[in-house]
Amino acid sequence: DGVRLVSTVDCGVRSPDEARHARDLGLDLIISDHHEPSGDLPDALAVLNPKQDGDLYPEKYLAGVGIAYKIAEALTIARNEKKEDLSLLTSYLDLVALGTVADLAPLTGENRVLVRKGLEQMRETTRQGLFSLANVAGADLKKANAQTIGFTLGPRLNASGRLESALASFHLLTTTDVKEAGDLALKLNQQNLERQKLTRAIQT
Repeated sequence: DGVRLVSTVDCGVRSPDEARHARDLGLDLIISDHHEPSGDLPDALAVLNPKQDGDLYPEKYLAGVGIAYKIAEALTIARNEKKEDLSLLTSYLDLVALGTVADLAPLTGENRVLVRKGLEQMRETTRQGLFSLANVAGADLKKANAQTIGFTLGPRLNASGRLESALASFHLLTTTDVKEAGDLALKLNQQNLERQKLTRAIQT
Protein backbone atom coordinates (compact mmCIF):
# COMPACT_ATOMS: atom_id res chain seq x y z
CA ASP A 1 0.00 0.00 0.00
CA GLY A 2 3.00 2.31 -0.19
CA VAL A 3 3.67 2.33 3.54
CA ARG A 4 7.36 2.78 4.34
CA LEU A 5 7.36 3.35 8.09
CA VAL A 6 5.70 1.30 10.82
CA SER A 7 5.73 2.30 14.48
CA THR A 8 4.72 -0.23 17.13
CA VAL A 9 3.15 0.45 20.50
CA ASP A 10 3.56 -1.94 23.44
CA CYS A 11 5.12 -4.70 21.34
CA GLY A 12 8.10 -5.70 19.23
CA VAL A 13 11.11 -5.73 21.52
CA ARG A 14 11.06 -9.55 21.55
CA SER A 15 10.21 -9.92 17.84
CA PRO A 16 13.50 -10.17 15.90
CA ASP A 17 11.99 -12.36 13.16
CA GLU A 18 9.16 -9.92 12.49
CA ALA A 19 11.60 -6.99 12.48
CA ARG A 20 13.79 -8.83 9.98
CA HIS A 21 10.75 -9.51 7.80
CA ALA A 22 9.81 -5.82 7.89
CA ARG A 23 13.32 -4.87 6.80
CA ASP A 24 13.17 -7.42 3.96
CA LEU A 25 9.96 -5.74 2.80
CA GLY A 26 11.70 -2.36 2.75
CA LEU A 27 9.90 -1.07 5.83
CA ASP A 28 11.53 1.16 8.42
CA LEU A 29 10.44 -0.05 11.84
CA ILE A 30 10.29 2.02 15.03
CA ILE A 31 9.64 -0.21 18.03
CA SER A 32 8.18 1.33 21.18
CA ASP A 33 7.73 -1.18 23.96
CA HIS A 34 7.92 -1.45 27.74
CA HIS A 35 8.46 -5.20 28.06
CA GLU A 36 11.77 -6.61 29.24
CA PRO A 37 14.07 -7.26 26.25
CA SER A 38 15.15 -10.87 25.76
CA GLY A 39 18.45 -11.48 23.99
CA ASP A 40 19.55 -9.25 21.14
CA LEU A 41 17.37 -6.29 20.23
CA PRO A 42 15.46 -6.50 16.92
CA ASP A 43 17.15 -4.98 13.87
CA ALA A 44 15.00 -1.86 13.57
CA LEU A 45 15.42 1.79 12.67
CA ALA A 46 14.89 2.60 16.36
CA VAL A 47 14.01 0.76 19.57
CA LEU A 48 12.43 2.96 22.24
CA ASN A 49 12.30 1.06 25.52
CA PRO A 50 13.54 2.43 28.85
CA LYS A 51 14.30 -1.13 30.02
CA GLN A 52 16.92 -1.80 27.34
CA ASP A 53 20.56 -1.84 28.44
CA GLY A 54 22.13 1.61 28.52
CA ASP A 55 18.87 3.55 28.18
CA LEU A 56 19.18 6.79 30.14
CA TYR A 57 15.48 7.60 30.55
CA PRO A 58 14.94 7.64 34.34
CA GLU A 59 11.40 6.22 34.46
CA LYS A 60 11.72 2.49 33.75
CA TYR A 61 8.13 1.47 34.40
CA LEU A 62 6.06 3.45 31.92
CA ALA A 63 3.30 1.38 30.33
CA GLY A 64 3.23 1.01 26.55
CA VAL A 65 0.70 3.83 26.32
CA GLY A 66 2.95 6.03 28.46
CA ILE A 67 5.89 5.54 26.11
CA ALA A 68 3.68 6.30 23.10
CA TYR A 69 2.53 9.49 24.83
CA LYS A 70 6.10 10.56 25.60
CA ILE A 71 7.05 10.04 21.93
CA ALA A 72 4.12 12.22 20.83
CA GLU A 73 5.13 14.82 23.43
CA ALA A 74 8.74 14.84 22.23
CA LEU A 75 7.70 15.19 18.59
CA THR A 76 5.35 18.04 19.43
CA ILE A 77 8.06 19.92 21.31
CA ALA A 78 10.71 19.22 18.65
CA ARG A 79 8.45 20.70 15.98
CA ASN A 80 7.96 23.86 18.08
CA GLU A 81 4.22 23.43 17.99
CA LYS A 82 1.91 26.10 19.35
CA LYS A 83 0.44 26.03 22.83
CA GLU A 84 -2.87 24.86 21.35
CA ASP A 85 -1.14 21.75 20.01
CA LEU A 86 0.38 20.98 23.40
CA SER A 87 -3.07 21.42 24.89
CA LEU A 88 -4.47 18.97 22.33
CA LEU A 89 -1.77 16.49 23.31
CA THR A 90 -2.63 16.70 27.01
CA SER A 91 -6.28 16.03 26.13
CA TYR A 92 -5.25 12.42 25.58
CA LEU A 93 -4.11 11.94 29.17
CA ASP A 94 -7.40 10.25 30.08
CA LEU A 95 -6.49 7.50 27.61
CA VAL A 96 -2.96 7.34 29.04
CA ALA A 97 -4.46 6.82 32.50
CA LEU A 98 -6.81 4.20 31.15
CA GLY A 99 -4.03 2.25 29.46
CA THR A 100 -1.57 2.60 32.33
CA VAL A 101 -3.91 1.22 34.97
CA ALA A 102 -5.41 -1.45 32.70
CA ASP A 103 -1.88 -2.64 31.86
CA LEU A 104 -1.16 -3.03 35.60
CA ALA A 105 1.80 -0.65 35.50
CA PRO A 106 2.96 0.45 38.97
CA LEU A 107 1.34 3.72 40.03
CA THR A 108 4.58 5.34 41.13
CA GLY A 109 6.84 8.02 39.70
CA GLU A 110 5.83 9.34 36.30
CA ASN A 111 2.98 6.85 35.98
CA ARG A 112 1.39 8.31 39.10
CA VAL A 113 1.53 11.83 37.66
CA LEU A 114 0.11 10.76 34.28
CA VAL A 115 -2.71 8.77 35.88
CA ARG A 116 -3.61 11.57 38.31
CA LYS A 117 -3.86 14.12 35.50
CA GLY A 118 -5.67 11.62 33.29
CA LEU A 119 -8.26 10.88 35.96
CA GLU A 120 -8.94 14.60 36.32
CA GLN A 121 -9.83 14.66 32.62
CA MET A 122 -11.82 11.45 32.83
CA ARG A 123 -14.06 12.94 35.51
CA GLU A 124 -15.01 15.64 33.00
CA THR A 125 -14.95 13.38 29.95
CA THR A 126 -16.19 14.50 26.57
CA ARG A 127 -15.58 11.04 25.09
CA GLN A 128 -18.95 9.56 24.25
CA GLY A 129 -17.55 6.03 24.34
CA LEU A 130 -16.19 6.34 27.87
CA PHE A 131 -19.44 7.90 29.04
CA SER A 132 -21.47 5.07 27.48
CA LEU A 133 -19.20 2.34 28.85
CA ALA A 134 -19.33 3.78 32.36
CA ASN A 135 -23.11 4.07 32.10
CA VAL A 136 -23.50 0.42 31.06
CA ALA A 137 -21.15 -0.68 33.84
CA GLY A 138 -22.91 1.43 36.48
CA ALA A 139 -19.86 3.59 37.17
CA ASP A 140 -19.89 7.30 38.00
CA LEU A 141 -17.12 8.96 36.02
CA LYS A 142 -17.42 12.05 38.21
CA LYS A 143 -15.85 9.91 40.95
CA ALA A 144 -13.46 7.96 38.70
CA ASN A 145 -10.28 6.64 40.31
CA ALA A 146 -7.74 3.91 39.59
CA GLN A 147 -10.18 1.26 40.86
CA THR A 148 -12.80 2.46 38.35
CA ILE A 149 -10.33 1.74 35.57
CA GLY A 150 -8.87 -1.44 37.03
CA PHE A 151 -12.11 -3.19 37.93
CA THR A 152 -14.79 -1.59 35.73
CA LEU A 153 -13.58 0.08 32.52
CA GLY A 154 -10.36 -1.83 31.90
CA PRO A 155 -11.79 -5.38 31.97
CA ARG A 156 -14.56 -4.42 29.56
CA LEU A 157 -12.14 -2.78 27.12
CA ASN A 158 -9.80 -5.77 27.32
CA ALA A 159 -12.58 -8.33 26.85
CA SER A 160 -13.02 -7.60 23.13
CA GLY A 161 -9.41 -8.48 22.36
CA ARG A 162 -9.61 -11.63 24.46
CA LEU A 163 -12.70 -13.01 22.74
CA GLU A 164 -12.83 -11.42 19.30
CA SER A 165 -11.11 -8.25 18.06
CA ALA A 166 -9.79 -5.27 19.99
CA LEU A 167 -11.13 -3.01 17.22
CA ALA A 168 -14.46 -2.78 19.05
CA SER A 169 -12.71 -1.09 21.97
CA PHE A 170 -10.80 1.19 19.61
CA HIS A 171 -14.01 2.26 17.89
CA LEU A 172 -15.69 2.85 21.26
CA LEU A 173 -12.92 5.21 22.36
CA THR A 174 -12.91 7.16 19.10
CA THR A 175 -16.57 7.41 18.13
CA THR A 176 -18.60 10.57 18.60
CA ASP A 177 -21.87 8.90 17.64
CA VAL A 178 -24.17 8.33 20.61
CA LYS A 179 -25.90 5.25 19.18
CA GLU A 180 -22.68 3.60 18.05
CA ALA A 181 -21.11 4.25 21.46
CA GLY A 182 -24.11 2.73 23.22
CA ASP A 183 -24.14 -0.35 21.00
CA LEU A 184 -20.40 -0.89 21.42
CA ALA A 185 -20.58 -0.41 25.19
CA LEU A 186 -23.32 -3.04 25.42
CA LYS A 187 -21.25 -5.40 23.26
CA LEU A 188 -18.14 -4.98 25.42
CA ASN A 189 -20.17 -5.45 28.58
CA GLN A 190 -21.59 -8.71 27.22
CA GLN A 191 -18.15 -9.91 26.13
CA ASN A 192 -16.82 -9.19 29.61
CA LEU A 193 -19.59 -11.35 31.09
CA GLU A 194 -18.66 -14.13 28.66
CA ARG A 195 -14.98 -13.76 29.58
CA GLN A 196 -15.82 -14.04 33.28
CA LYS A 197 -17.90 -17.15 32.60
CA LEU A 198 -15.05 -18.78 30.65
CA THR A 199 -12.59 -17.89 33.41
CA ARG A 200 -14.79 -19.52 36.05
CA ALA A 201 -15.19 -22.63 33.89
CA ILE A 202 -11.41 -22.94 33.47
CA GLN A 203 -10.77 -22.50 37.18
CA THR A 204 -13.28 -25.18 38.28
